[in-house]
Amino acid sequence: MSVPRVALLLSLVLLPVTLACGDKDDGDDTGAGDGGATGDGGGTADGGGTGDGGTSRTDADEDGYAAEAGDCDDGNPDIHPGASEACNGEDDDCDGKTDEGFDDTDGDGTADCLDVEECDGLDNDGDGWTDEDFGDVDGDGRADCVDAEECDGVDNDGDGRVDEGFDVDGDGVTPCDEEPDCDDEDAARSPLLTEVSADGIDNDCDLLIDEGAWGYGDLVISEVLVNPYVTGDAEGEWFEVVNLSGRAVYLNGLTISSDSGEEHVVDADEALPLGPGELFVLAVDGDPDVNGQVVAGYDYDEIYLLNTTDSLAVSAGDVLLDDVSWGGSGPTVPSGAALLVDDVYLTADGNDDPDGWCPSRAQWAPGSDLGTPGDLNDLCSVIDHDGDGWFIDDGDCDDRDPDAWPGAPDAWYDGIDSDCAGNSDYDRDGDGYDSDDHGGDDCNDVDGSVNPGQDEVCDDRDTDEDCDGLAEGDDPGVVDAETMYADADADGYGSMEPSLVCENFEDYGYDSSDCDDEDDRVYPGALDTWYDGVDSDCAGDSDYDADGDGHDSDAFGGGDCDDGDAAINPDADEVCDPGDVDEDCNGVADDDDLGTVDATTYYPDEDEDGWGSDADAFVSCEPLSGWSEEGGDCDDADPAISPDATETWYDGVDEDCDGWDDYDADRDGFASDAHGGPDCDDEERLVHPYAYEDDYDRIDNDCDGATDGDDAGTYEAITLSDDSASSISLSTIYFPFCGDEYTELYVISNGRLTFGTSSTSYSVSTSGMYAAGFPSIAGWWDDLNPSSGGSVYWTEHDDAVSVYFIDVLEYGSTTSYQTFSYHLFGDGTFVLEYDDMGSTTGLAGWACGDSSTDPGETDLTAAIADLAEGQAGIGTGTEVGVYEYFASADSDVAGHTLWFCGRGGEDADGDGWTEACGDTDDDDDTVYPR
Repeated sequence: MSVPRVALLLSLVLLPVTLACGDKDDGDDTGAGDGGATGDGGGTADGGGTGDGGTSRTDADEDGYAAEAGDCDDGNPDIHPGASEACNGEDDDCDGKTDEGFDDTDGDGTADCLDVEECDGLDNDGDGWTDEDFGDVDGDGRADCVDAEECDGVDNDGDGRVDEGFDVDGDGVTPCDEEPDCDDEDAARSPLLTEVSADGIDNDCDLLIDEGAWGYGDLVISEVLVNPYVTGDAEGEWFEVVNLSGRAVYLNGLTISSDSGEEHVVDADEALPLGPGELFVLAVDGDPDVNGQVVAGYDYDEIYLLNTTDSLAVSAGDVLLDDVSWGGSGPTVPSGAALLVDDVYLTADGNDDPDGWCPSRAQWAPGSDLGTPGDLNDLCSVIDHDGDGWFIDDGDCDDRDPDAWPGAPDAWYDGIDSDCAGNSDYDRDGDGYDSDDHGGDDCNDVDGSVNPGQDEVCDDRDTDEDCDGLAEGDDPGVVDAETMYADADADGYGSMEPSLVCENFEDYGYDSSDCDDEDDRVYPGALDTWYDGVDSDCAGDSDYDADGDGHDSDAFGGGDCDDGDAAINPDADEVCDPGDVDEDCNGVADDDDLGTVDATTYYPDEDEDGWGSDADAFVSCEPLSGWSEEGGDCDDADPAISPDATETWYDGVDEDCDGWDDYDADRDGFASDAHGGPDCDDEERLVHPYAYEDDYDRIDNDCDGATDGDDAGTYEAITLSDDSASSISLSTIYFPFCGDEYTELYVISNGRLTFGTSSTSYSVSTSGMYAAGFPSIAGWWDDLNPSSGGSVYWTEHDDAVSVYFIDVLEYGSTTSYQTFSYHLFGDGTFVLEYDDMGSTTGLAGWACGDSSTDPGETDLTAAIADLAEGQAGIGTGTEVGVYEYFASADSDVAGHTLWFCGRGGEDADGDGWTEACGDTDDDDDTVYPR
């Protein structure tokens, strides 16, 4: 019978205890002691036991557990492994932990049942109360020992002191007193202090500054807008005061009140000083965008002025400074205009007279009500302020000046319009222009016909009529001068520079052909001597170009090697001629000049098959025996090999010299697997690695050994609607393209792949490729619509990614299907492969998209047929794009596979080819595929 593991362990623990507690004598051993035993080299001990060299176990407290068996207190029978833990500060169950299972609210390691409440802001004993039995003088629920003193007039921390630490400036008053300190950082300000005169400080904290100096009439109300029009009363009311005290005053603490009992005390964060004679504006709203564009020094509340009958008073404590009233026996309130006090009445008593008030006539801002807030008041128009007998309403233009009134004597240039005529005091001749002696630009202020607005004319006085500093013919703006040409050398031919002439006509003429009017030997038709540096006949040609071919003689610093023959010059074409003439003046002629335009390029034809080798081409003006005018022979030692020979596939020989792999008969870019390549069917162009595996044609299209549904290859469908895009992320390759490496590309429903950004444009254009702003490859850029018919798939290979457009319909058509594929390789090359193509209009190729210059079209099918030996595909690697645009029924890509080198590497030797695209020596500009 099996014994449970737990029971077995328990029996092993209890066995020694049982032996220790009973007498056992097998007759072979002797021993002494209470319950002791001895045997085979054993010993004796009270309750101990020894045998066969074994161990001794004791249970002093007889709780069934010996110390050796884990009893952590063998003197206390209530403490042993397995005992129930009690809240007693002991480890009752000998597990190394004390009082586990009991709450410890304050987390100090002592269970609540044993913990003692401390004054620490915690519930130490877990009774739900914090710091109970400790003093709380302010009764806020926090014991004094953990409470912090606050500025509230109470002893918060129970130390017998109130608000200690809150009297920063030490003046005996804190901000929390019943009468608080208004500035606890300045001992010179306190409610306990007496106001000091003329120090500009609110010493006694009553908001008033220097209030002991205030007296009636020191501050006078000078203007009031009671009934605004452009904004509401509640936002647009304001009034203005003027300081008539003769000293600087402060508006802080002043009381504003009205008849209705409303009151406001000026309580500003900063001092509001007002100098003698200065004006100050107080408004019910301080925001100019709300109050009608009033710029106020202070905004008040709680006071709103009645439009009918009301009053306004300003006081400094108990001292009335000024008060005014309107309506009733006072002035009538206009709408949209401020009431202002005339200068004559501008005192605290004077402004009590209704006759001293009148409506303002000026605007303080565009679109505002009428008034002059903060500026000098208008004068009332029915008072003769200067005593000259004229009112403003009568036409007095300055009622503060007794010398200014309609018809008064006027002195010019004193700046005063004494006669109130309204004209400028600096325009004596009345022509509308101020004198230039007084800031204007009239150069003659006593002649009304001379000013900047006049035309300059010819006259006997040489007058500068238009005041521009020039007169007569010297002024290009003169209106009646003759345009003539000076004949300074009197040869009958005038200078080529025109002149405006008002007089002395005999020195001028109407001819303007003399190229040097200082020399009477130079004029049109004069005898010209070559090479003297003088254009005597004024023909305008070079004096060092006798044959007139546009090039100076090389004997005089030019490049013309024969200045007697216009057909010989640096711009002429070098041609073959019997005399070996150097027509282009480059020092070599005919055969020796590589630029000879009509020379023939001959190629050595050693095998006499009519085709010469490109390697040793020679330009000659004469036929060369043993040379051919046709190049391109890739083996000039074998007459069976030439560009017009018939290709025999799989013999390892390129008979027709087209550079194509001799083991790739179907020209799909993959050699036959019968000759070491991967192509499992070298007679079918659409069968090769990377091809799309058709599930129903019973052909192993991608040459992976599996056919149709048995092919383990996975194709991920790309769902595209009309004019849409979908991104795919690459995991097996980085595709290098146009100077960057991409692991993400966009498949566009309209037959393109784009990089860096997507574009769903269906408007096919060449500029849309080479100047698009992003790289792209167009398998067939056209207005395609996969959602109407067809499928788009993609898959990854170890070294490439492929995208397949299968039977995708052209937009708006039910019969025009397109099937083409992309294969992008990790080395930057890529393939465009075409099967059936129903559309005849579209664009195929690639571009980096960052060029403003059209790279020009390439005949793609011709280019793939004419690849040079060693070339990696269409292109040299240095292009910004290679494309062909098909605009009509001339599309010929169907049934073709186009390999592209792409944009690969740098062209170190400048021969137009990169190493990636076939340049085997990029340090030698004479070596490249050809």
